[in-house]
Amino acid sequence: MGNSNVFLPSSGSPRTPWNKSESSLDRTRTILTKTLAVFRLADNWFGVDIALIERVVPIDYLTRLTSDCGAILGTVGIENHLVSVVDLSFVLGIGHSQPEVHSSILVSRVPSDGIGQFGSSEIGILADEFVDVFFVPARQILRYLENDDSAFEQVIAGECVCGDRTISVVNVAGIIRVLNSTDVAVPA
Repeated sequence: MGNSNVFLPSSGSPRTPWNKSESSLDRTRTILTKTLAVFRLADNWFGVDIALIERVVPIDYLTRLTSDCGAILGTVGIENHLVSVVDLSFVLGIGHSQPEVHSSILVSRVPSDGIGQFGSSEIGILADEFVDVFFVPARQILRYLENDDSAFEQVIAGECVCGDRTISVVNVAGIIRVLNSTDVAVPA
C-alpha cells in the first residue's frame, strides 16, 4: 500500500503523520485567505497553495537517480505509483539542492493547465525544510506579471511578507511548463 509517513510540523512533533485527507485545517476560511504550505530552499522561503498539496513525505523515501538528470532528482512511491521529484532550486537557477536529514518532499497535484509532455498529475518538490502552513490574506500576495519566458517568471507567481520573511508563491503548473520546455530526463 502507499506511504502514509507524512508530517506537518505545526501539529506537534516534526515527524507527526499528516496527509490532506486527515487535515484539520479550518475549512471555514473564505477565498479572501490563501493557505500556503511553506518550505525553505537554498536560504529562500517558498509557498505552494495547500489545496494542491497531497502530502509531505520525509526525504528517506526518495529513490535517487543514478545519473545527473538536471532538475529531476529521483522518484518517490506514493499509493502504488511513482512521482518524479523536482529540484526547484535547479529549475530557478539558484543552485543544486543536496537533500539532508531535515529535507522533505511536498507532493503536489498538477493543475490541469500544467499537464503536458511531462504527463504526470502529481509532482514532488524537494524542500530543504518544510516549515508550516501559513494563512495569508489574499490581498497581501503581490502577483507578478509574466514579462518574459524565464523559469523564474513561469514558476514564481508572486510574493508575500509574513512577519520578517518574504515568501515566493510557487506556480506548480509553471514548474511543469519549464520542465516541458527544457531537455530534462524524466524517469519512466
